[in-house]
Amino acid sequence: MMQERFCQFWAGKPDTPEGHLAEAHRRAQSAFELMQTELVRCLRIEKRGDKLIPIFSEDAAMMAGPHWDAEKRLLAIKADIKTFLGISGGEFSLNILLDKISRARRQVNEAEHTARVELERSIRNSKGDSGLASAQESPSVQKAFDRRDRLQAEISPIIKELEGKISKAKAILNKYE
Repeated sequence: MMQERFCQFWAGKPDTPEGHLAEAHRRAQSAFELMQTELVRCLRIEKRGDKLIPIFSEDAAMMAGPHWDAEKRLLAIKADIKTFLGISGGEFSLNILLDKISRARRQVNEAEHTARVELERSIRNSKGDSGLASAQESPSVQKAFDRRDRLQAEISPIIKELEGKISKAKAILNKYE
């Protein structure tokens, strides 16, 4: 299961947000198993006819609440890991999404920079008083600005989607800091 592989991957790396989540899973798993063991110790077997019937002692009633709480906590952490893996596309680290958004922003920034440089070059090369107006109408400047606008239109939705995913993933990880 992916959740178990996630926990194995982050085992021994508790200094990261993902490691904190894996450590919380390990602790919750351990607490649940301990409660389960204690609950089983409260069983006794009675023979009725040809059948063996498990019967809980009176101590089991006191342990039922903590057992259910431990199970609920473990299931919540497993659900958070599953959600995190769904958000990250099955990757064990948030860094993959951060790298993707960084590359997307860099593409847009480079296109903006290229358009600005092309405009400045065209202004320097234009002659006369109509420097800015003629420079903006230059085919090379128009091409650079069109490329910038096209990239912004293509990449802005991707950046917005990645920002949403990162925000959701960070919200999950922050619960275990």
